[in-house]
Amino acid sequence: MSENNSWDDISDAFWLMRYSRFVLSLVIVLIVGFLALIDRFGFWLAFLMAIVAPSVLIGIGAFLFDLLLRHGDRVRNKARQKPGDSAMELLRYRVGASGYSVVIEGVKDANVVALAIPDVIEGVDVTEIAANAFAACPRLTEVRAPRGLERVGERAFANCQLLREVKLSKRTVAIGSEAFACCRSLRTIKLPKLLQTIGARAFQGCTGLESVEIPFGVREIASDAFPPSVTLKVYRGSEAERWAQRLGRNVHLILCAEE
Repeated sequence: MSENNSWDDISDAFWLMRYSRFVLSLVIVLIVGFLALIDRFGFWLAFLMAIVAPSVLIGIGAFLFDLLLRHGDRVRNKARQKPGDSAMELLRYRVGASGYSVVIEGVKDANVVALAIPDVIEGVDVTEIAANAFAACPRLTEVRAPRGLERVGERAFANCQLLREVKLSKRTVAIGSEAFACCRSLRTIKLPKLLQTIGARAFQGCTGLESVEIPFGVREIASDAFPPSVTLKVYRGSEAERWAQRLGRNVHLILCAEE
């Protein structure tokens, strides 16, 4: 681990200690306040506090425990990160305001051919590809998404005309408008089971795309998400089936629900 990462860990630890001390001080103040109220107002308030106080304290404890787990994950991720990762050096990115997510904003070299986006950058999980991040990368042929990817932004891969293979994360829940528009070489794409939203014109202009299976859990599909030439496979009883019926679109029905 680099010297910079070590200082980051020390800084995080001091921040966590200060925050914990603040919360513990707050708990002590609350307890003293409760006791003062009990002394002034008697039995019924004491009874009420006996019911409410444990829940409050348990909630605060659970929050602190979650904070400690997140900090531990961040330290372990930093230890796994390879400083010389070539893909990381190619990417433009930002760490989210919470400090617990990374958004990929683009590449420094638009002529990149194949790209495996790291799962972790600076000890933080990569969860989003921003709007226009890889739009019009003329030589991009394949992309592997990070395992924690949740969202693909609008026009994220639009006009990547040589893009033929995309491996999305199992955790992806949203594909933005025109995310893969005009990716003419794209032949197939496997949509993850947790996917919920497919935006407008997400796959329009994908003339090489022959068929797509829409997971049962998808709840929102734009009317023009797929070109008419694509054969859609949908599950009986799913929102995708109802969507196809409203549009009068022919689909291939899958009878058995996903396991």
